[in-house]
Amino acid sequence: MKKKTLIASLLALIITVSVFAGPISNAQANFNKQFKQATNVTWSKVGEREKVCFTFEGRAVCAYYDADGKLFSITRSLLSTELPLILSTQLKQTYKDYWITNVSEVANDEGTSYYATLENADHEMILKSTNISEWAVFQKFKKD
Repeated sequence: MKKKTLIASLLALIITVSVFAGPISNAQANFNKQFKQATNVTWSKVGEREKVCFTFEGRAVCAYYDADGKLFSITRSLLSTELPLILSTQLKQTYKDYWITNVSEVANDEGTSYYATLENADHEMILKSTNISEWAVFQKFKKD
């Protein structure tokens, strides 16, 4: 009797999980092909796009897929020392009164851009590389 109850419970659990899992989307299918070694995978929606954040080769990465499941853009965290040399040098020379809190690389159909988040006691700003050799202020905030 216990064996039948256990089997019935397991069967109910399998059915419940498969019902709530739902069909795999085109984005998920493409992601599974493109990033087979990914770990710590989490999915969310950003407007019409599907966003997946994961760990790949020891790096935090996020990929964005369009409604058709096509990879739209990908971002990954970097160390400031991993920026192209001219960007790294300019960042350290021009913004020496700020500390670097985040650096990321964004790749999409337009090419590759870099973003750096900087802070000091009064401000936080996000810089975007305008080309391979210059930074421009993308956003700037005054701290409260």
